[in-house]
Formats: sequence, C-alpha cells, structure tokens
Amino acid sequence: MSAPDGYVVVDKPAGLTSHDVVARARRLLGERRIGHAGTLDPDATGVLVLGIGRATRLLRYVGELEKTYVGEIVLGTETTTLDASGEVVATYDMANVTPGDVVAAASGFLGKIRQVPPMVSAVKVGGRRLHELARAGQEVERPDREVEIFAFAIEPTDEPNAYRARVRCSSGTYVRTLAADLGRALGGGAHLGALRREAIGPFSVQGAVALEAIAPALVRPPAGLVGHLHRLQVPAGLLVTVQHGAPLDAAALDAEGPGPFALLAGGVLLGVYERRGEQLKASVVLAEQGAPDRAGERAASATGHVAPAPRPRSVVTIGNFDGVHLGHRALLVSARAHADAMGARLRVVTFDRHPLATLRPAETPRLLTGAAHKAELLEEAGADEVVMLTFDRARADQEAEDFVEEVLVDRLNAAVVVVGENFRFGHQALGDVALLSRLGSKWDFRTEGMVLQGEEGIVISSSRIRALIAAGSLELAAELLGRPHELRGEHVEDGALVVPDDLVVPPPGRYHAEIFEPSGEWRPLEVSCTAMAPVRMVLRDAPAPMGSTSWRVRLLQQAR
Repeated sequence: MSAPDGYVVVDKPAGLTSHDVVARARRLLGERRIGHAGTLDPDATGVLVLGIGRATRLLRYVGELEKTYVGEIVLGTETTTLDASGEVVATYDMANVTPGDVVAAASGFLGKIRQVPPMVSAVKVGGRRLHELARAGQEVERPDREVEIFAFAIEPTDEPNAYRARVRCSSGTYVRTLAADLGRALGGGAHLGALRREAIGPFSVQGAVALEAIAPALVRPPAGLVGHLHRLQVPAGLLVTVQHGAPLDAAALDAEGPGPFALLAGGVLLGVYERRGEQLKASVVLAEQGAPDRAGERAASATGHVAPAPRPRSVVTIGNFDGVHLGHRALLVSARAHADAMGARLRVVTFDRHPLATLRPAETPRLLTGAAHKAELLEEAGADEVVMLTFDRARADQEAEDFVEEVLVDRLNAAVVVVGENFRFGHQALGDVALLSRLGSKWDFRTEGMVLQGEEGIVISSSRIRALIAAGSLELAAELLGRPHELRGEHVEDGALVVPDDLVVPPPGRYHAEIFEPSGEWRPLEVSCTAMAPVRMVLRDAPAPMGSTSWRVRLLQQAR
C-alpha cells in the first residue's frame, strides 16, 4: 500500500541523522518524496516532522515555528563540537558557581540575541554545509545571526556541574551554542550533554510515533502541517482557479492580514497562497484538476463541484528573462509555436528578483526591468500566463529534481519545456538542460534547449546589455533589446524623476529620450542623468509628470 500525501511526527532515536530517518521512512512507506522540517543532530532525540509526497512542499511553514527543547548543560568543560560527542579542548574549575548564579546568567539570554552557528551544523557557507567542512578538517568564519529565546529554565541535577535546561526558542537557534555561551557568561566554559526536542510549534512528542512504527495508516492529512496559518474557505466557483495555481482577488476570499493563507474546501487543503498587494498568489498548490488528485476529488465531493476530468498540458519556458531581449523573444517564439500546435497554454516561469539578490547580495546587478515591467513584456511576447516565483532562500536551497517536480510537473503539467541552452537551476545550480531531458523521460515532458540569439545569429545576454547601458552605449543596447531601454519609476522629487536603485542607468550626462504621456503617446525630450545615488533624471525644457507620480522614460542616445 503506497502512502498518501501528508505528514508523520516521528520520535527520532539517538544515533541517526535526520537524513537517516528520512531514508528509513522512504523504505517503510514505499514513497521517495519524503523530507523533514528542522534538522536534529545524530545524538539528539525527539520531534522530527516528516512530510510525505506533495506535502513535502509545506515543510517550509513548519520549519519556521518556535521549538522547545530539554537538555543537560555541563559546566567546566568545552568540546570541539560544543556537545558530548566532541573532544575536550578546555577545562575550568567552576566549583564555586552556584545554582543561583546559573539561573541569573541564563536569564540574561532571554529575548533577541546573536548566535554564531557551530561548525557541526547544517548552515551553508559558500555553498557548502558547515558539518561537511568540519569533517574535512576546515574551520571557516561564520556570520552571526539573530535568534530569540522565549524561555530558558534551568535547575541543578544530582551530578556536579550538570544542569537540566528547558529552552523555548525561535527557529534557527542552536542549543549547543547557547550552552557554550552560558558557560562563558559564568566565567568558564560548558557543553551540551544531551538534547531532546519536545515540540515544534503544535507538534509534540506526545503525538509522535516510533520510527519503526511508521505505516501508511499513520500518515495524517496535509492540512495539519499548516494548521497555524490563517484559513480561507474556497467556494466551488474558484476551485479550478486554485487547482491551476492562478492568482486570486484577496477581497473575493475576505483575506485579511499579510498571510500566508491556507486555502481549503470541505476540510481538504488545496494549497497555500501569499499576499501580493491586492492579490493572492500561489506558493504551494496541492489540489490538481482531474481525477488523479485525491485532495481535488474530496474537495469537489464536499462542495458539490465536479472538476473536468482531463488535466490540460502546457508548454513551459523558464528563465530570469531580465529585459526580455531579442534572444528571449526567439525562445518565446519557439515555445509559442509548440503551444499553438498542441492547442496548449504557454506558461512562462520567472522570478521576482535576480538570484544573486538572495545568494550573494553584494554581487546583485542592476536590472533592465522590474518584475511588473518584465511580466508585461513577456505577455506582449506571447505568454498566456506569467508564473512569478519568489527567489528566496528556500528556493535557492531546493534540489533541482524537487523544483522540476513541484513547478513543472505538479503545478504546470508541462508537455514541452523550452529553455536557453545554458539554463541552470536548483541548489548550487546543479540542474541543466541534460538533467531536464532525463527528468522529462521520467515525467513525460519534452525538453528543448536553445541558443539565445537574434535574427543575425548574434548571441545575446542580459549581462551584455546591462554592460552596454552602463557604458552609455544606448543604441547598441537597443539593437539587442529590440527596443529602447525603458526606465519606470514611482517617485518624482523637486521636478526630477527618481530612478529605482535596482535598475541599470547610463553614466551621468544628457540624453535624447521619450516620455510616456497620459494620452498614450511618447513625447520626445531631453533628460539629464545625475551622478549621485539615487539617480535622478531632470527633464530639460519640460515639466515633470503631474497628477500621478508613475512615469516611463525611454532613453535613445547620448546628446552631443
């Protein structure tokens, strides 16, 4: 019997890594798609939440919940790993430290504090997990980060210098680091002797099962993973919309607050949506259109709505698409031809920010287009739907195969995937066209890799166009874009247009340009770009836009 989509709360035994637990669960349940929320060290025991099937995509909402631990802190000894598994590196005479001293020192850690992750943690530095570097004998500098300690109760045990601790803390807190920091605060050192996680949010050891007892019958419905989110009931008329992961009007569901929102019908979780202004956009979609979807069938039955049986296929293209230049448009033309031949929708998957903004913020380039402008250009170029994904840390850490399964298979039901030949995706950019082709054989879609080039065979890249604009070569940039470089903004100060600081601009100077008028026409004029950030464009011999602060300007060439 195969396991249904859902979750299991496991009481992890000592001696196994969290990945070991996942591996055993895969064998016991006969399901490959299993993940966990919140890594536990091998020596630690207690609550480990496993997501099964498509419910693995909900684990991000569990990992961010507060956690409760009980453990033993041993004063007087420091170890290489900050716990009992490491080698002793220092000892201290702390016989004069009283229980009152320890309780008082512990109270000093309540609230928001800064922690440096230990080398034996799953945190990534430079694309590698710290515990991998530690096993290779390397120690690297780790940036500290803010965590919050909500409760830190501590009491002596029968053993000298050993204290029982109970900690309730935010996600990302390392109790072993807290133990070591407590020892230093007392004028010596300490390490964590033992650790047991009692709870992650509402998931406690009282509701956990032994690892070897896991069975399909114990898998709980996915809705339980997001029971802490604000819930919205989906009416029958919007079921198909949600099944396709299409945007929703927040007012239509009476959605209040920032979200995220768990969308349900008849008690069945259809997905999780997040607010984007006045709209709700899909973050995770579990319900699919058609008979194969268990959640969709149960929801349809509960609401009296019968979904169409066939689930439509789509043609998908993926990329950052900054500028939507002529190379991108050639790719879109090919994808559009596939869609027209199949009678399918063309769906373009792109991202709300440049990946470097999450991976290496200091290296983030100035862009050719903002997210809204990019979506508009993609629709003009033939996209039936633009799927704008958030490129956050969770997306950056997602394995390539999981990305394909979530986005291309489960969400978009791709029949053909068209990408640039150098397209890379997934954790550490390990996914490429070759992997897409292999996964297509597994999940029944065809992959086409294309060189991004213009009509004359010139290879085009967004980075090349950005460099041309930054050097003032607007006319050459326009040839590769297929149009003049357009800047859009929302602010006007002292009669000057304030350029958003994430957009690429030419060097300071005077430029021939066009400004978009309320009448819908482009009016020629001359602008001067300033050197100081934020860059301002002063309109020469013309007033700044009146009435609305939104503006659009095309830069044509440098004025001689």
